[in-house]
Amino acid sequence: MIAARTLSIVFVVAGVLAAAAPGFAAPTRPQLPTGWSHAEVNVTTKRGPHTLIYDRGHVVAVDASSLTLREPDGSVVTVGLTSATEILIDGQPGTPSQILRRDAAQTMCIDGKTATRVRVHVTPAALTPRGDKRVSPTVVPPQPSTTTASTPLSR
Repeated sequence: MIAARTLSIVFVVAGVLAAAAPGFAAPTRPQLPTGWSHAEVNVTTKRGPHTLIYDRGHVVAVDASSLTLREPDGSVVTVGLTSATEILIDGQPGTPSQILRRDAAQTMCIDGKTATRVRVHVTPAALTPRGDKRVSPTVVPPQPSTTTASTPLSR
């Protein structure tokens, strides 16, 4: 059992080495064991050692500068966001304003800094009874009509 976990971590390290060095794309999908909620992987690149920190859970709060998750084990973690953070919502580029409470999310930080990447999966539970809806930044909501009737209504 220990050998299998070690082997999994070796594959994770091999897949994420490029993420710790500037100028390389973040790995597309870490191969972490089923049921994980928090993982820290130490890697060494030409530029030195780095710690990749992964967190997974459901969004409890989000704003332009931070994302707070409740992990499966019940712990709560807040991760910083910047304009450089890559945010993907169901595989499409997104913004923090498009992330809703209860969405499932996975974050990756390097050396305890702000998130390098946030992956969000929209869950049916994220659509709340209030009727929250996702709005693409390019979609303009319809404006109320400003025209008035020119003839009086008869009774």
